[in-house]
Amino acid sequence: DVPAGSLKYFWGGAILLGGFGLIEVNSTQMTFSFIEHSERTLYQTTLNPRS
Repeated sequence: DVPAGSLKYFWGGAILLGGFGLIEVNSTQMTFSFIEHSERTLYQTTLNPRS
C-alpha cells in the first residue's frame, strides 16, 4: 500500500507541451524536480542520505 500523501501525480491536460524530470545529487542531498515546458517547477522534494 502507498502511504497517504506520498503519491504525487500530475495530469497535464490535452494542450500541455510536456516537461521533464530533473535529479540533482551531491554529497549531502538528492533533489527530485518535475518541471513543465515553461520551466516552472511543478513538484520538488529533497532526500538526505540514509544514516
